[in-house]
Amino acid sequence: MVGPGAGQDEEEEDDDEGSDFDELQVDFDFVNPKEADFHGIKLFLKNLLDGAEWDSSGVADLILEQV
Repeated sequence: MVGPGAGQDEEEEDDDEGSDFDELQVDFDFVNPKEADFHGIKLFLKNLLDGAEWDSSGVADLILEQV
């Protein structure tokens, strides 16, 4: 039978395991978008709004024009 706090022991074990990890350093390089990035930008914008109907191609073109 599962009652309140039944998964509490598992959560405590997960917390203990997390303390063994060290800090992770990550570097990002930012570059200006290029014409070749059009389809990637368009796909990113389309997924950003969960497929809502709007002109993602037009917005991608505007982003590329900003460079």
